[in-house]
Amino acid sequence: MKKPPRPNPKLLALWRKLKPAERVRFAALAKSTTGSLKHYAEGRRGISSDLAIRLEKASVKMRVVPIVSRMDLSDACGRCEFAKAFAKELA
Repeated sequence: MKKPPRPNPKLLALWRKLKPAERVRFAALAKSTTGSLKHYAEGRRGISSDLAIRLEKASVKMRVVPIVSRMDLSDACGRCEFAKAFAKELA
């Protein structure tokens, strides 16, 4: 049986920090909607690796601090050797 998603603390903290207009921009940059992102942040839906990448790129474009990393958002990205190597290059 698949375990239910849990709230992602980093995405939830970012979501709560953003103002409504910033949420709209963040959602647009991530090619999603504010309603869907709220569900992801609150743990009502799981985050795919594709969405994790889009959210990371959106946080970089918006220059939010701290950047929401794909490795923090997706279990698959957290286990990926290429994502780990890329993270080391950025550090």
